[in-house]
Amino acid sequence: MRPVRHLGCGLLLAAVNYLVNGEADTSAACAAGAVLCDTDHLLEYAVYCAKHKKKPDFDEWYSGDYFKTKGTHKIIFHSWEACILMWILMIAGILSGKKPGVIRRVFKGFTVGYTSHLILDQMGNGFNSKGYFLFYRWRNGWKRKSLTVKTKNGTLNRKCGIKGKRA
Repeated sequence: MRPVRHLGCGLLLAAVNYLVNGEADTSAACAAGAVLCDTDHLLEYAVYCAKHKKKPDFDEWYSGDYFKTKGTHKIIFHSWEACILMWILMIAGILSGKKPGVIRRVFKGFTVGYTSHLILDQMGNGFNSKGYFLFYRWRNGWKRKSLTVKTKNGTLNRKCGIKGKRA
């Protein structure tokens, strides 16, 4: 999913949070969490350009076409394991009974935004149900083919950057 859509969703969640709780810091962190997850794409593209001695190209990065050439998909910040850990920490903070300070409020907002990012990507990027688990990607050698959903005719889903018809 494109960063602009994540930003839109993050801003919507932030607005709802602000209307419900009146917490500007939590709301800002929610919008940030929905977008900052994608910084791993920048890191991965920078490594790709350095490895292939290519000059960075915004259109190539933004389209994700370089993933087709690489054949791998690390995106280390896209991780259900990290999301689960964040929720555990957030709930533990709530259950502690202490009044939430700014750090806990920001963490809560970031966690909600980050979760929305993963949910939208899971629904819209054509990965299989395990595709956003970091351990699964690592265990499968980061190979894109292990992440995609096969279509009815057996080709791999094109939404994930692999040739074939969309499911």
